[in-house]
Amino acid sequence: MSPKSARRKRPSFKRTVHAHSPTAAEEIVALDALVNASGMHSEHFDVHYHEGKWSAFAKHDGLHLAEVFTNIEEDKSNQFTIHCDPHALNHLDGRLDDVEPDPELMARKPLDGLKVYVLMESQFVPQEIDLYEHRFAQYGATVELVSHLWGTKSLCFHSHYDQGLIPKIRHAVVHIDISEVDINSPETAAVIAPIDVHQRLLYDPNIVASKDPVKAARSAPAVDLMKRALEQPKVVVGAFGHGVELLSPLTDLIKDAAITASPGSLCALCNAGAQWSPPENPDEWATHVVKQISTKHHKNLNLITGTSVLSGGVQAFVDEMTRFIIEIR
Repeated sequence: MSPKSARRKRPSFKRTVHAHSPTAAEEIVALDALVNASGMHSEHFDVHYHEGKWSAFAKHDGLHLAEVFTNIEEDKSNQFTIHCDPHALNHLDGRLDDVEPDPELMARKPLDGLKVYVLMESQFVPQEIDLYEHRFAQYGATVELVSHLWGTKSLCFHSHYDQGLIPKIRHAVVHIDISEVDINSPETAAVIAPIDVHQRLLYDPNIVASKDPVKAARSAPAVDLMKRALEQPKVVVGAFGHGVELLSPLTDLIKDAAITASPGSLCALCNAGAQWSPPENPDEWATHVVKQISTKHHKNLNLITGTSVLSGGVQAFVDEMTRFIIEIR
């Protein structure tokens, strides 16, 4: 694990909300930004405000967790756009080893103006999501976290727990529903299924009464998004670790496609028709990444799969995905 950083810039963003006053609108957005910057649920910190800066302090020991600088614009009556500039302070334990970004990609910023959508649900690995946000931003892209929000304006998800990797539960608030993703927009560069969120995202109410659960699972919003992304020749589809299982209902699209995954997910994908492409050197399995541009069944599949959050696996995945996006564009 890398040493804690005293301060880390989080991606800036803006959000439009309806509220009865500017202060109420600002507070709604700032509170969610503090959750995402600190990784802690709002129940566990106190919020202080002073001249456009919102700060979160842990209730149990007063530790300064995060701060958010806000700027507000009134669009029309009771509608406000808030610009947020968040910073994480005193990171929670359990961060991944640092692997430096590709200096050429950083200098070129080849993804400037493009968006990468990352699917979210509970059981997410916070270090993986954090790395997507920062590494893609270093290469010029904007990362948006999306999920099936079940008709709500936002949902707060909790992380996976692991005594070594993730010793404290972390939280993240998502505001963008899958239905809002325009897969045909020229700005949409990639969609990613992360390592541990596939189980909940595979669920659809139609499965319970269906005689064909595989067909019914294709109706799940996240699975449908992956299907539409695989069918869009200008979009790269990334599936990481166990996240490849989100592709398992899409048997017609992934048939004979070369993939890698966390070892426990390979059986599900091979049974669905994909083909495992093992690393030449088993000692390098963590950073093993497999790209599949096309198969004899489907042109421009543009699928990339990765293996492990450990030993630089996520960093290798992001770098190869960035090069893949450049290649197909």
